[in-house]
Amino acid sequence: MTSTWIYIDNTLFLFSINYAVMEKLKEIDTLPAEFGWSDLGSWGCFRTLLPQAEAGNAKVGNDIRLYECKNCVVHADDESKVVVQGLDGYIVAEKNGQLLVCLLREEQRIKKFGKFSKKIKSLKLWEQ
Repeated sequence: MTSTWIYIDNTLFLFSINYAVMEKLKEIDTLPAEFGWSDLGSWGCFRTLLPQAEAGNAKVGNDIRLYECKNCVVHADDESKVVVQGLDGYIVAEKNGQLLVCLLREEQRIKKFGKFSKKIKSLKLWEQ
């Protein structure tokens, strides 16, 4: 079963299309269409879809400030203030007062990191 990241109101959710949509329908009609698509299966993929400025950095949140950073993706709740200095190639994600800082090239380990904390594991934003 394939899961898909869905980005709604500055929050990422992980859904199985089969479970979330297809299994609930008795009939479905489709139309052929051509449009850009990305499965958003990773933070790296998410970063490529966001506008990048300031040395390849991508950010989502109202008050994020980056100094001497490059190739990072930073995601924070809108009411959070985030300042990051001197990182290259990192994920910085804040949600509900919890913080994740991880090398972008090590993003496949995020789910393992979450096993150390039930609270972190429960954040859909961090699961893959």
